[in-house]
Amino acid sequence: MAKDGGLFEKITPKEGKSYYLWHREKTSEYLISQGVAKNGVSAKDAEMMTEARKLARSYMEAQQLDDEGSKLGYIMLSEMVDEIKKVGLERFNQALKSIGYKGDEVTLEDW
Repeated sequence: MAKDGGLFEKITPKEGKSYYLWHREKTSEYLISQGVAKNGVSAKDAEMMTEARKLARSYMEAQQLDDEGSKLGYIMLSEMVDEIKKVGLERFNQALKSIGYKGDEVTLEDW
């Protein structure tokens, strides 16, 4: 589908590995036609959200270890606090929900 729709082309240099060049406008038009909202997220916001999701996955792992009584879970949680503050607490909580977290919102009050 993507190749037939002209969303990308394969570039084969004389030397080195082949790679794919994605056409931004065509790809954007296709995604919009499929119902994906175009919300104009900046590259920085996208990077922060990606980081928030990584932290959210680590948080869930640390929380599970902590619930099992492992001190490693507590250590992991304490080391994440500064990173969570960097991405923003609201963004971090959104990321937690997006990956299926069912617990209460994280507040960092006790940290």
